[in-house]
Amino acid sequence: LYAEALGVTLGGIRSLNEGGGYQPPQPMPMMYARAAMAESDSTPISGGELSVKIDITGVYDLR
Repeated sequence: LYAEALGVTLGGIRSLNEGGGYQPPQPMPMMYARAAMAESDSTPISGGELSVKIDITGVYDLR
């Protein structure tokens, strides 16, 4: 898209880097985990969302 806006074409790719990824939630301190287990006889199911972020950087030659 950017190459087209500049009126150039893309040549070969010089490098491609990937970063980011999944970050697990912080562990619960044991004192809170034990208290939560004592209050319930069943296995707890936590609602929520999972976010994953991936960054990709490509370097191309321009013609």
